[in-house]
Amino acid sequence: MVQTVLFVSQQQIENHIRTRPGTMLISITSPGDRDAIIPDGYHSVLRLQMDDLYEEATGDPVGLYPDVGIDDNPVLWHGLRMPDGNHALQIMGYLCAKDSSARHLIVHCHAGISRSAAVAQFVSDRFGAELIGANPDTSCSNKRLLRLLNKVADGEPLTRFKQSPQPGIENPVKQAYAQTQGLF
Repeated sequence: MVQTVLFVSQQQIENHIRTRPGTMLISITSPGDRDAIIPDGYHSVLRLQMDDLYEEATGDPVGLYPDVGIDDNPVLWHGLRMPDGNHALQIMGYLCAKDSSARHLIVHCHAGISRSAAVAQFVSDRFGAELIGANPDTSCSNKRLLRLLNKVADGEPLTRFKQSPQPGIENPVKQAYAQTQGLF
């Protein structure tokens, strides 16, 4: 099981971090951005694409957006891909499927402070891995991704839209939320 976890920026992973045996890597980039250039030598690599969004940052109520999009498609906010339940399931599957020889985990995202910090915080909290590095502060972690990881780990069902929105509805997520609140 993972004993240490380090979260860093994409620049750090490409230019400064040296691989060592028994290290897993989770590479998080935004859709449309180039993939990180990852040196050889990692035990294994999981690549994910999501934008750095969460309800608290967008000014929307927590829970407004479903955990999983329509027909398991991405959850979008103004065309940007939010972290979703599928990402959390992939991360959990990756962490739990690897053999015990992997003792270290490195997680990177663009700046190394939000999405990667959420995964690192989760691994530290859930698996007791030590947060390492020059600044292991996870206070800026992506709250949505952390919530989803905890939800999956706890076996809670993921919320989802059951059917596609009707044509002509400008924002079906906000409309659905307004209906649940009795706003119309």
